[in-house]
Amino acid sequence: MLSRSRLPAILSGMFLAVVVLSFIAARNVFAGSEAPPAAVQRERIASDVLPMRFQEGAEKLGIELESSRKVAGELFLVERPRHDDTCLVNTAYAFSLGCNPRTDFFRGEKIFSGMAEKGSPEDPEELTIGGIARPEVARVRVVLPSGNVEATPTADGAFRIVIGADQLRSGRPTELRGLDATGNTVYVRALPQE
Repeated sequence: MLSRSRLPAILSGMFLAVVVLSFIAARNVFAGSEAPPAAVQRERIASDVLPMRFQEGAEKLGIELESSRKVAGELFLVERPRHDDTCLVNTAYAFSLGCNPRTDFFRGEKIFSGMAEKGSPEDPEELTIGGIARPEVARVRVVLPSGNVEATPTADGAFRIVIGADQLRSGRPTELRGLDATGNTVYVRALPQE
């Protein structure tokens, strides 16, 4: 249970994470009405529950706790009914989320993703990039100066790539790419460098 004295700091951190992830996820492309990610349509199971330590803060942000679906590692999809949003929540190091309209979750893109860091931004110990990919994306690749790191999306379309301090010493990741089943690049997005 969260103590009242820690709640303002936690909510402040949540707000900052929402702003950062929303900025990363925001695109200028409008695709119109589309089906929400498959995970929010499937039957909920016991492992789909958000960790208890984040539930009170999530409710304060308008998240419907019963909507949570665990999609990969510490990644969850949740609904915010009063905003008509579907949100990607990352609980790896703290609580961060990025949201898009329920009827336009991908906003015309192939991948919706966010990034979370452990440690200081100047010298992170670890960095996690996670998200949801459309079905046509068979592999997700993160491009780093030291080489590429790849993941295969889960049945829910989710992926999670953890980049350790050793890989980060040569520099931050520069791009996120989506590859189709034949290995062709179908999506490219530059990643923030700060």
